[in-house]
Amino acid sequence: MESQSRAQEEALQVQSSRFDTETHQLLEQHAQAFQTLQDELNQNTKRAESKLQATIEELKESHSSEVIRLTTTLSSRANQGNSTMEKLIRDHHDELDELRSSMTNRLEEERTKLEAEKSDLISQHAEQIKSMESRHEDQINDLKAEHEEILVASLTELDLRRTRKFESNLSALQEKHLAEIDEIKLDHQKQIEAITTNPETSGGPKSGTPDGDSTITYRSELAKIKSSYEEKIEMLKLQHQTDLNALEEKFLMSSLSADLREERQANQRKIDLLTDELDYLKEEVQKHKGAENQDSNRETAQSEAEVELQEALDALSTLDKALLESQAEREELLKQLEEMKRFNSGDQETMAKELANLQVEFERVKQERDELVQSKELNMEHQPSGRPSNDGSIGRSGLGMGSDSPSLPGLPTRTHLLPSGKPPPPTPPPNIPPPPPPTSSSSSATGPNNPNLPGLNGTTPSSNSTIRKPARTSNSSSQLSHTNNSFSGRESPSTSVATSCLVDSATVDPRMVKKIEEQENAIAKLSKQLSQCEMDLKGNIDLVTNLESALNETERNLRKSRLQMNELAKERDKISTQNESLRKELAAATAEVEHVRNNVQVEKAQFENQLGEERRAKENAKKQLEARMEEMQASRMTRKSKFKSLVWVY
Repeated sequence: MESQSRAQEEALQVQSSRFDTETHQLLEQHAQAFQTLQDELNQNTKRAESKLQATIEELKESHSSEVIRLTTTLSSRANQGNSTMEKLIRDHHDELDELRSSMTNRLEEERTKLEAEKSDLISQHAEQIKSMESRHEDQINDLKAEHEEILVASLTELDLRRTRKFESNLSALQEKHLAEIDEIKLDHQKQIEAITTNPETSGGPKSGTPDGDSTITYRSELAKIKSSYEEKIEMLKLQHQTDLNALEEKFLMSSLSADLREERQANQRKIDLLTDELDYLKEEVQKHKGAENQDSNRETAQSEAEVELQEALDALSTLDKALLESQAEREELLKQLEEMKRFNSGDQETMAKELANLQVEFERVKQERDELVQSKELNMEHQPSGRPSNDGSIGRSGLGMGSDSPSLPGLPTRTHLLPSGKPPPPTPPPNIPPPPPPTSSSSSATGPNNPNLPGLNGTTPSSNSTIRKPARTSNSSSQLSHTNNSFSGRESPSTSVATSCLVDSATVDPRMVKKIEEQENAIAKLSKQLSQCEMDLKGNIDLVTNLESALNETERNLRKSRLQMNELAKERDKISTQNESLRKELAAATAEVEHVRNNVQVEKAQFENQLGEERRAKENAKKQLEARMEEMQASRMTRKSKFKSLVWVY
């Protein structure tokens, strides 16, 4: 029994040493396989990074070439626009010069016409003044003659009045004289009667003396009265003549001064009207000059505004093109990001499925291992006699399993590798929402390195990233980080389970051990790919935010440029309306000048007609005065003859 127990112990020791060597070999193989897989993964990542860098360089080169092309096109268009604008400016300046020369010529012609008209008007005015002076002299002579006639008529009337008054006075004196004579006669008769009645009182020879004395005194008194009356008549005639001469001179002076004043006032009014018209014409000419200057200034301002508007339109067209290109790039990036998200969702789904399968396999392997250990212990307890055969079979199986691998020193023994208590509980599945089903793009993007895990060895096309909202991308990145953390958290129990499985690999099928190793490698690869995908996703998110900020900036610039274009269009319309209004004002001013000129000509014709009518009226008045003078002379002659006859009568 002791020899058997020793043999068993030796067999167990040999078996344990073989098991240790096999475990060392398996661990070394696992480390080598892990290293090879890591090298392959590093190579794949380097290739992907090189591809990504190449695509980025290509994109940069294409972008730089496109920028150079756009700058060249913009510069060429700007040069073309500048050349066309310079040509238009030259043409406009030529037209302006022609218009200015034509306007200056027209102004010179108008000025010469105005000067000629002014000189004609001045000469006509001088001639009219001379003619009016001559007419005034004629009128003065006519008026003098008429005044003389009127004086003669008035003198005749005055003479008639005085003669009538004199006749009335003479009749009164005659009556008084007759009354006095009658009284003297009565007195004389009374004296005669008294003498006749008293003849004794007076002598004979004295009888005729009183009568002779009375007659002598009467005659002397009558002569004195006649002489006094004649003196008074002569004095009245002289006074009347002086009064008539003074009145005639006053009347002539007042009438002549009034006529001259009226003529001067009329001429002054006409001169004032002509000067006002000339001033108005000068003001209109100045207004036309100012309007021409304003037109030239506004045309220059309009040309400058058109140039600025054309530049703004060119800039706006370039901005529109850039915006369209950026929108197209954005759409492409959105499509690529959608594809990448679908690809990542397909990868996540496949990873989750693979992890679930691995967990199930781990549980099943653990259960089989526990069952094998329990069955072995039961066999060892219930069959003590058949222990060497079992041990021999176990030793043979151990020798068959460990014949390929050399022993590794320093590895833990079976007692250290086996778990002391119950097996660890199974890890729960990750709390990740079920991703959408993979599309053809995700299935086609899988690599050929691992047929069981599609899409794990394929390179992630980070260059094909597209724009998406940051909220969704951050959510997906958080989900990926959660899955990554869950995977990294599961690595420690999986490795512990793997070590426990490797410890019991003497009793487990080597295919199961190989499958477990493949699953561990797949888990490590999945965790690395997840971390890589998360990094790529973060880079894509940063790129998306940068592109969105650039797009927003271009949109803001586009809105500003559109507002500026609208303002420039409004200014252009305003300037065009102002130009039209100025043209209308210029046309109205020219029409008004023509109207004023026509009015001046009409007034001139009216003035000439009025002067002709006045001349004809004066001629008619002169004829009437001559006829009246003839009549007055005839009446005067008749009155003089009557007066002489009356004087001779008295």
